[in-house]
Amino acid sequence: MILWLVNPWTRGSSSLYRNWIHPWLINHERDIDRMLDSSKSKFYNQFTHLFSRGIIFARDVVATAAIRSSERSSSSQSLE
Repeated sequence: MILWLVNPWTRGSSSLYRNWIHPWLINHERDIDRMLDSSKSKFYNQFTHLFSRGIIFARDVVATAAIRSSERSSSSQSLE
């Protein structure tokens, strides 16, 4: 079977595609398109959610670092 598929002389893979795969794709094209659109939408929503969380996390890290830096400079000035 595999030799029939890969042998250029028998053109098995072309026959398989023309007789089975292509007709199946044509019959299910709308379902495939719907699934791809849904996946694209879910991916976009998940990406924007994670990106927003990343921005919030980065903001919190910067704010914490600024507060700690301010506390350190205040305590070092009071020691002088």
